[in-house]
Amino acid sequence: MLRGTPLVLGKLSRTLGDRCALAGHLGDVQAFPAEWYDVVRRMDGFHSVDDIVAAAKVAPDHVETIFHALRGDKRLGLLEDWNRCHYCDTCDLYLATPGPCTLCGAIARQVPLLPPCDPWIFFEEEYRFVARLLREYAGVAIDNQRILVGNNGVRNNKFFWQVIYQGRVVLHVDFAEHDPASWRVIVHDAAHDVDWLRATGDRPSELRRFADANRDQLRALELDAIAFIDEVCEFYPQPPLLYFSGGKESVVMLRLLEKAQRKANLVFVGTGVDFPEDAEFLLGTLKPLIDGNPLFHLEVNVAPAERFLGVFRQEGTLDARSAWCRKYIKAPLKAEVTDRLYGTQHFVAFEGSRWYENDFRRSHPRVNFAKGYEKQVWTHPIAPWTGLDVWLYIEAERLPVNPMYRKGYQRTTCWLCPIVNPFHLETSKRQYPDLWKQIEGLKLLGFDHGDNLRTPF
Repeated sequence: MLRGTPLVLGKLSRTLGDRCALAGHLGDVQAFPAEWYDVVRRMDGFHSVDDIVAAAKVAPDHVETIFHALRGDKRLGLLEDWNRCHYCDTCDLYLATPGPCTLCGAIARQVPLLPPCDPWIFFEEEYRFVARLLREYAGVAIDNQRILVGNNGVRNNKFFWQVIYQGRVVLHVDFAEHDPASWRVIVHDAAHDVDWLRATGDRPSELRRFADANRDQLRALELDAIAFIDEVCEFYPQPPLLYFSGGKESVVMLRLLEKAQRKANLVFVGTGVDFPEDAEFLLGTLKPLIDGNPLFHLEVNVAPAERFLGVFRQEGTLDARSAWCRKYIKAPLKAEVTDRLYGTQHFVAFEGSRWYENDFRRSHPRVNFAKGYEKQVWTHPIAPWTGLDVWLYIEAERLPVNPMYRKGYQRTTCWLCPIVNPFHLETSKRQYPDLWKQIEGLKLLGFDHGDNLRTPF
């Protein structure tokens, strides 16, 4: 009997003529019979084998046969293998890989994360929100020094958070729609079982302790990413390009390129509706550091806000399923810079996207091609990293942190982006009311009206 929860890791497709396939790494595509499709599409990490048997009306042996036939690196695996987040009860410590605790040697237990299994540490604004939920729904009051870990996922096109403390899920929050009145909070038993009064250091010292304890794992990830960078840089003689947002993955990519001693062009494109602090951080903090490094050349190309707002008024709707901002705003801005830098030459383009971020990105190979960007080979050096890996690496390397994370945003993006958790949109409306007045009467549609498995986010 299959022990574990099946999880599709690659791209599942069903085309005309009922041709079905599961694609993993670039070129690794396995076809399968159309009658298997109903079983495979339920292998999403949320459904156990028993769930799949009941829903697809098949025998358990049939599910197991299909699983073993399609199983493969980046095609199909088990949620329990995909989830790398572990916790040591003795040391009150999160570990980014299974195995014994690096401090005491005890076997750390797996934190029960749902897909995408991408833990991150709550910053101030999110922390205050979760503390309020704990107080109102669980009757638990916490100080501001606890390390709360989150896991942001999408199920049935609805965002959710798992809130974790001491390696246990204490809250589950369903963000059903953009309206906070529709959000649903589930209190887990662990909220009353964990020790909220356990002695702890302040948050900065605890993060440093976590980073130190995960040093070997971070070093292994770093060496793997640098080896990958070295490999793909052999594709073309010209310097590679890094699409640079100023977010957490971008600063990690910058440090990795620096350690690899690779010259690179960096491109930041702004839609004109970026958060004001993004521009301040990029131009005031990061640009001087980049300009002072002979390895890097930074190009900044920002559209006037009216370009975006004008298209929005014309379209009337910005929909997660077909976000026109990519086609009409971002793609032309990128093309202006890349045409100037590379002309007709082909080049390697680096992105900081990660498999653990969401279902769509998990389906990408580490090297791929994108429609409309035919001169570029898209590569993802930190694809295997989790959010916890990224934050601990930033702590270990003392890298600058974009202030938007502390203000309650998991991603550095546009203030009106519909392809984010509704919590972030509501935070944006509250913090930037004057910006939101510019789009009164216009409509944003998120995943509650779309398909998160096929929508780039």
